[in-house]
Amino acid sequence: MSFDSGPGGYTPPPPKRGLSPWAWVGIGCGTITLLGVGGCVVIGFKFAKAFNSATSPEDSRKKLEAAQVPIYPNAQINEPATRGAGGFINLMGGMMGKGTSVSMVAFDSPDAGPKIQDWYVQKTTALGFSKRSDGERTSSAGRNSVQHMYGKGDEVIMVQTQDSTTNKQGSLLIPAHFKGLDKNKSFNFR
Repeated sequence: MSFDSGPGGYTPPPPKRGLSPWAWVGIGCGTITLLGVGGCVVIGFKFAKAFNSATSPEDSRKKLEAAQVPIYPNAQINEPATRGAGGFINLMGGMMGKGTSVSMVAFDSPDAGPKIQDWYVQKTTALGFSKRSDGERTSSAGRNSVQHMYGKGDEVIMVQTQDSTTNKQGSLLIPAHFKGLDKNKSFNFR
């Protein structure tokens, strides 16, 4: 029995087999999984950095006072809520534009939210601010939350009150001050 070796006596090697389709599917799924895990790690580090670098509650209060934001009488700083709000602000900072300053502090007050909001209407109006927006909602836990925003030029004072989780008669109060907001950003409150 003889084999035809082709012209010149050369016999080509048999064609190489590539990876099976299942191998390619496995490589693709592995790559997507690796990218997803890597993305989660990066986002986790960003969150941790933002919340760990939040300004101290007392420094945040001083910033509000320096911006001449009225502080409700007899309100006590709520440190965990202030640190959480500060971390959120650090995380959102890039969305507000360069040159924007933000100060936010959470307080506990023995007074009800409507009384606090009425006080802020008087105080912000006296400072030349006008009401830009307001909103009210009730959480699934039955707690009321009211938020009003007052503006003057490139400044916004936001005042949010929520029914207290620790004191049935009181409120959680969160005043915030924004200055230098970028007019092209949606985070403008205007």
